[in-house]
Amino acid sequence: MNDAIVGIIMNHSRDKVLLLKRQSDKIYPNMWAPVGAGPYSKDEDFVSKAKEEVRIETGLKATLLLTAPSMQIDIAGKTYNVHPFLFETSENENVRLNEEHSEWRWVLLSNLQNPEYDPRLQMIIKLVDLTSRLSVYPKT
Repeated sequence: MNDAIVGIIMNHSRDKVLLLKRQSDKIYPNMWAPVGAGPYSKDEDFVSKAKEEVRIETGLKATLLLTAPSMQIDIAGKTYNVHPFLFETSENENVRLNEEHSEWRWVLLSNLQNPEYDPRLQMIIKLVDLTSRLSVYPKT
């Protein structure tokens, strides 16, 4: 099974998540989703990869808050062991997209049911939220 990372980037008040719109010629064309990358081998440093992907895909210097337990998700007909990471940054930071994405937006957590957003996102957000409730990390 392949490993992948997903970087959930939230604003400081933690009521919005940053979503990126995939280019029309990529897997899941025109789908709004968080930062993600893979496949990776099990011996790679997923924390470093998550930080690097956030920087590459958004240009942001987001703060890593926590790592959630991995989960199995089907992506384009393959099953991945996905490692979710929660990051935080200001909504006022300048997002600089790479060539994988065409747009970005901050979305209220309560609006993630919109069908244009990756349906797996809600499951990942719930896992990250549960992990954050069980962890101690600062809420600014």
